[in-house]
Amino acid sequence: MNRKKILIVLFFSIFILYIVLSYILLDGRITYYTSFNESTIEASKKENLFVSDNLEIVAIGDSLKNYHNRFEIWTNSRFEIKYWGILFHWTYTKPEWRYLNIEFKNKKDYIENNTWCYKLNNEKGLTGCCDRIGCNVGDTIAITFYKCMEESKIGTLRIVVK
Repeated sequence: MNRKKILIVLFFSIFILYIVLSYILLDGRITYYTSFNESTIEASKKENLFVSDNLEIVAIGDSLKNYHNRFEIWTNSRFEIKYWGILFHWTYTKPEWRYLNIEFKNKKDYIENNTWCYKLNNEKGLTGCCDRIGCNVGDTIAITFYKCMEESKIGTLRIVVK
């Protein structure tokens, strides 16, 4: 009987120590989600995340008619990892999950246009340019670009995710 009590106390002590260590090492989080995305098409292909750069894209606004000269636009497969503490994690995947990526082809172009911001699907508030966008196969995403400080509209790209 004593041995059973000792094992129960030991088990709960280890469990509490695990929770406390996870809380300290993970900056106050016990559970959290994360996912991965590559910043270039080449890196995406190397990591076997690349899905397609053959997307249906419609440019609205004269400033974005030649978007293909300015941007690289592609999709990656997306998966999420949920962590429980510092040791345990599970990976969740769905075949229709994607990240839509938009990057300036020329980094000099990005530096000159780092005042670009965008709104997704007429949401409120501007977001800095350019970031990955979580989406699903079949989604149509409208990305409206603005000059951040002036909030003047540059144009819109409508992208159908394949």
